[in-house]
Amino acid sequence: MRRSFKILVALFALVIAIGTSLALATNRGVHLFNSPRTTGSIIRGAPAKLVPVGPTQGPSTNSITVSGSGHFKADGTGKQYVGAAELMIDGESRHATVTVTLAEPFRPMPNGNQVASASHRFDLGDGQTLNMSGQLILMPGEAPEMLRINSGLGITVGTGTYANARGNLALTGVMQGDLSAADWSINGSIEN
Repeated sequence: MRRSFKILVALFALVIAIGTSLALATNRGVHLFNSPRTTGSIIRGAPAKLVPVGPTQGPSTNSITVSGSGHFKADGTGKQYVGAAELMIDGESRHATVTVTLAEPFRPMPNGNQVASASHRFDLGDGQTLNMSGQLILMPGEAPEMLRINSGLGITVGTGTYANARGNLALTGVMQGDLSAADWSINGSIEN
């Protein structure tokens, strides 16, 4: 029984590793830090593990698809990043200003990842905001000057149209090794 469990755990870890490797190998390109020398899109990997963070309620009658990409840069305080995003929310193109606030400094993990709890505020204008929180996970990239982002975010609160929003989104992308800037994509759904 114990040996079967160990084999099952090893197979599961192998499937995860292969899936991540394949997802990274099939990228169509990486747009690094708004550089005009690079073209393509942000890393298209397997979605992050989504962990509900916000309030959970019964079934929703209005599920809205969210996708998009953006960037942010450190503001010099060591605790906050600011930037912008272009989002498609239920088929409508929306611009958002983005503020990411770290609840703690990034802490190194034994597996080489760096992790910090963070809140993400998307201000869509006209009194409409989405606030999310979760673990911002940075994984070693192909080069020391690049880290991969793979994070699950849960909606904690919203305002305006999104006052009753809840849902989970995956944030993936790349961050500079000195933690000064990142390009990313976001995908998921909002229940409103």
